[in-house]
Amino acid sequence: MLGPDFFGRLLRSILVATCVAAPLVTHAQSPVAAPKYARGDAWTYREIDGYGQRRELGRWVAEVTEAGPDATVITVHSTARADVEERRVQSTGAISSGRISTQVPSGTFSPPLQLYPATLAPGERWSQATQRSDATVGGTRALRIEGRVIGWEKVRVPAGEFDALRIERTLYLGDSGRYRTQTRRYETEWYAPAVKGPVKLQLWEQWSDPTITRMLQHILTNNRELYELVEYRRVG
Repeated sequence: MLGPDFFGRLLRSILVATCVAAPLVTHAQSPVAAPKYARGDAWTYREIDGYGQRRELGRWVAEVTEAGPDATVITVHSTARADVEERRVQSTGAISSGRISTQVPSGTFSPPLQLYPATLAPGERWSQATQRSDATVGGTRALRIEGRVIGWEKVRVPAGEFDALRIERTLYLGDSGRYRTQTRRYETEWYAPAVKGPVKLQLWEQWSDPTITRMLQHILTNNRELYELVEYRRVG
């Protein structure tokens, strides 16, 4: 399944930007099946200032460029950047390679990173410890994820109104250094089966650095982002 950095800097990958909670939707409690991707499936998101100003900062386009029985490759590019990012998703929905935050480089995950529980249904919880490759240290770093599925909500975005499962995740990126703590990344995703992916994603990343004055700490050690689906294309 798709996850946050499928938006690019997601896909940048934290307190969730303040918003009014959407109403819960009465919905069947049966698990949601993993999406079956087809080459050409595509999603366009607008990136909005995550600090409440609602300024559009750019657009991200994610497209399925390879779709096989064992893995899917999703490429992501932004209107504001020239480079293209690539994420490899296993048939189980776990990510075997790609970028999960602008705070850490793109790399591989062993075992693959589970952005969703084995059973995607309201009330489900999961946690996982994995290792990610990190070119900045020439080795691997520990990464931990904890998540839960809240329930169904009605969500309205530029692409329309959708029934979506609200999923909350906390990731500990293991990128601590001599002068900084590791990044804590909080994600709230609204996953809509109708589009095979998120229709909305809110991110808040936070870390601390004792070498920075308290006045600058909040400005330099926080990252907030909001993505909303603008349009999508389903091939299959």
